[in-house]
Amino acid sequence: MSSRPVVFQVDFNSDCRRYIPFATDLARREGAKLVFVHVDPEALDESALITGKLSTSWDELRTYVPSDEAVPHEHHVVKGLTGDALVRFATEIRARMILLC
Repeated sequence: MSSRPVVFQVDFNSDCRRYIPFATDLARREGAKLVFVHVDPEALDESALITGKLSTSWDELRTYVPSDEAVPHEHHVVKGLTGDALVRFATEIRARMILLC
């Protein structure tokens, strides 16, 4: 696998999961890792740790997996405003593309 990763932005809306097969197929064809990302403005704030919000986001994000077990994947929760944080993260990991749901 030498291709740059494919980022799949997860906002936990009810439609997100139905796009996983498309994202998986795209990553497979590109020979890329599928990176599931949730952006949370409070991800690294002390209040998120105290209230358990970060844990809840992380636990839910980890339920998103490729529809093909052979496609490598990983999960990230990043802090910030969705658009800015998502583009910054994708740039940092040199992503090939960002998929929005």
